[in-house]
Amino acid sequence: MFKKIFCLALAVVMIMSVAAVGFSAAQVEIADVAADADAAVTGADADVATTGAEADAASTGAVDKSKCLNYDNSKTNWAGPILFYIYEPGEGELKPWGSKNLAGVDNGDGTWSFDPSSLGLESGKQYGLIMNDKASNAQTYDLLFDLSCLGDTVYVTGNKIENPTDSNKTGDETRWTNNTNFGPALVVTSIGNVVGETCPSNTTPYKMMVDFLKNTLDNARTYSKKDDQTLLDDTGKGLKLTKDEVAKAVEEAGVKVEWTADKSSLSGGSSDSGNNDTTTTTTSNNNTTSTSTTKTGSASDTKTGQTENVLFIMLGVMVVAAGVIFFARKRDRA
Repeated sequence: MFKKIFCLALAVVMIMSVAAVGFSAAQVEIADVAADADAAVTGADADVATTGAEADAASTGAVDKSKCLNYDNSKTNWAGPILFYIYEPGEGELKPWGSKNLAGVDNGDGTWSFDPSSLGLESGKQYGLIMNDKASNAQTYDLLFDLSCLGDTVYVTGNKIENPTDSNKTGDETRWTNNTNFGPALVVTSIGNVVGETCPSNTTPYKMMVDFLKNTLDNARTYSKKDDQTLLDDTGKGLKLTKDEVAKAVEEAGVKVEWTADKSSLSGGSSDSGNNDTTTTTTSNNNTTSTSTTKTGSASDTKTGQTENVLFIMLGVMVVAAGVIFFARKRDRA
């Protein structure tokens, strides 16, 4: 009698276990299908919304200029598309040169606009802007800005500025229509000429002089056709340095030059733009924002929950079976 009851109990345990596993697998499959369906619907909705937004933008060509960097193309008459190449001084480009993500929108009134919100520009930081015509590859000279320039329009002055790395090339000088705090970037070119006017936030005129003496002095000697006395005086004058500051820069750079302060045409004493690091600078924003993405009702969460349910069901079945066997043996002995 005991063997019959034991076999019956064991069979019940096996049947219920298989049923529980099958039930769990069915629920997981249903959950997966539901999750995939939700994702498909959400993706489809997103695609429709994106396509609709792009269609609206394409049909109207309208943008909110107050949130954009704008360019007046009336003088250059570039065919376009016009790219808004942006970089952070001392840190590098935010998007590669020529990237289609930098293309502006033709407003149909001789201006182009670019919304830089996708680049993660930060308040209080300084950036450089170069306009580039994709068709001809023509470009403007570097113009500095920060977020206060959003909504303003860049225009071409008609002047040409020497390319900092290749003295044989020039770029169109540009300025902001309303924001006069930022102008063309102050740079010492490869042959020692000083161009631009607004000092980038990552350096000072004094540091520029030191870098020039360390890195491009020999090149400038060769191609400028100037002697050291004239070359250093002209570069120092462009950077608004004093003879004392130039002398200190020579010492810091550790170079040998045929230049003396006694023969210099520069003024003596200290200058606010020299080693005191007093320049046009901006303060970076220390506030940071963190974001996170949460998946709701994911298939992985559903699978974890069903696995636990199966274990509980099987454990309960085993407890019941053990009870049946115990009472059966007790009754058999009696």
